[in-house]
Amino acid sequence: MGRYVIKRLLWMIPVVLGVALLIFSIMFIVPGDPATIIAGDFSTEAELDEIRDEMGLKDPYIVQLGRYLYNVFIKLDFGNSYATGKSVTAELLTRLPRTLIVGFSAMILALGIGIPLGVIAAVHRNGWGDRISMIIALLGISLPQFWIALMMVILFSVKLQWLPAQGIESMISYLMPSVALCFGGLAGQARQSRSSMLEVIRADYVVTARAKGLTEREVIVKHALPNALMPIITLAGSQMAHIFGGAVAIETVFSIPGIGSYLVAAISKRDYPVIEGSVILLAIVFSLVMLLVDLMYGFIDPRIKAQFAGKRKRKAK
Repeated sequence: MGRYVIKRLLWMIPVVLGVALLIFSIMFIVPGDPATIIAGDFSTEAELDEIRDEMGLKDPYIVQLGRYLYNVFIKLDFGNSYATGKSVTAELLTRLPRTLIVGFSAMILALGIGIPLGVIAAVHRNGWGDRISMIIALLGISLPQFWIALMMVILFSVKLQWLPAQGIESMISYLMPSVALCFGGLAGQARQSRSSMLEVIRADYVVTARAKGLTEREVIVKHALPNALMPIITLAGSQMAHIFGGAVAIETVFSIPGIGSYLVAAISKRDYPVIEGSVILLAIVFSLVMLLVDLMYGFIDPRIKAQFAGKRKRKAK
């Protein structure tokens, strides 16, 4: 199992390096002069030239790329913001916990609601439970997350005045952003859970479990659901990317000082170090999530355990 973990960790290196290379190259070729962004539109050519020399902007692309990768991966320094002059690394580390709380809370809600809905739909196929669950899933897929967020603000903050409309005053401030963000994942999990359960619910081992006199709940929870988890876990990992992508809009709606709102503000100001740092950090977070998914495969799927156990035995011989 240790070899499996090390193998997945090593796969993260080219992924994150590839993201860093891609985002730096995009920022390098897009129109705009960083010196002008820093000094302002009314600066003289001499001032701009001095800034370009100081920042190494006159160096060839390959030299700037090498310097950037060295600073990011060796010195762990994303540079300073063009707009504020503050350290991008410090800002990202301050904002990251808020984005993680919103993202993982939304994922927990999506799994905690979506999987039971899918199981109910599969167990009561073509019945009312199936229809209601799939209607909820269809609404979750169809309604844009930012629209749901705005409607929640109008209802729970403006009309009822139950919840804060923006900012982070306490943990309750994360409730509406997490709920608004979970709808797409909830719908996907419900549909996937239904499909996976329908595949296994009529399998021979499930029929045998019923024949032994087990209750329907024991059959579903102990025999059918564990064997339907693999595609559900796979979907959960890929949905984390959509959730963190949706956090950009959700954090803007609720004025949450997280990475999403930081990235949106940086794009509008063409603040290249902030854009690059935010994208790379989100890529690292997503890679770690996918690593967690792979580790869950290792614990759930006996074939993976057997594969690495067999390799150890062959080496021992």
